[in-house]
Amino acid sequence: IIQKENDMNTIADKRRKQIIECIRKLQDIQSPDSGAFQNEISTASSMIQKLMDNYSISWNDIHNHEAAKQEKEMSKAFSSEYSDYEHKSIKNWHWKLSRIIRRITHTNSYSSWNNRMVFFGNKDNAEIASSLYALWAQNIASMAEKALKDHKKEMLRQFGDKKNFFSSLPRDLQPRYYRDSWIQGCFAGMNKNIEEQENKREAVISEGIVLYNKEVDVAFEKLMSGFGAKKVGMKSSSGFSSIAFEDGLKTGSSIRIGSKPLSSGQKLLTV
Repeated sequence: IIQKENDMNTIADKRRKQIIECIRKLQDIQSPDSGAFQNEISTASSMIQKLMDNYSISWNDIHNHEAAKQEKEMSKAFSSEYSDYEHKSIKNWHWKLSRIIRRITHTNSYSSWNNRMVFFGNKDNAEIASSLYALWAQNIASMAEKALKDHKKEMLRQFGDKKNFFSSLPRDLQPRYYRDSWIQGCFAGMNKNIEEQENKREAVISEGIVLYNKEVDVAFEKLMSGFGAKKVGMKSSSGFSSIAFEDGLKTGSSIRIGSKPLSSGQKLLTV
């Protein structure tokens, strides 16, 4: 008897979901973009009210059904994608880069046991994020090294080669502080660009994107709790060069990460 009652409840629940799906399709007819005639819209409205009355379905039931459906679809779509860039150790600026990548790809990130940055979110977005990270981790490291070499050459040109030459320079000009400060400036410029782009998009950001970002955050927290992960502490540099920061800022202000597609087949998620 209990099994029979459970079977009956399952059938009733399935039928109720089918009715709600039918109501949702009728709602689409009411949409201004449906192209339906006025008599079709009126008929759809009457049918919606009739179904809701006959099956005791409320608007809250419809909303909860849609929310559960979206959550199920999104949970299937989430994925962790490992970046191909393998670090000897993950540094402060690597996390700053991952934050920028996360902002433009609607993902989250964490580090793996083998010092790789991992991006979590919609599978397509996470794949793009991991590719962008590998590309720009190499690019920024190379640009910082080149900027440091150019700075050293310029210091030698201006002041000449002397014993303990570089350590005798004012702190703002010392090469040992230059690279880290240049990278800080570079990220300051990149973040400024990202904020400007976000401000331009703010007026047209859909509610779907906001809900999607929340879903990613919730799923990511569950993933992290399963790992027993700890938050990463950020250590600041022991020295700072304002000249290097300004040089990096100029370069960072000209960088547009993700402004062009990586390939014809890759697209960011749009909800």
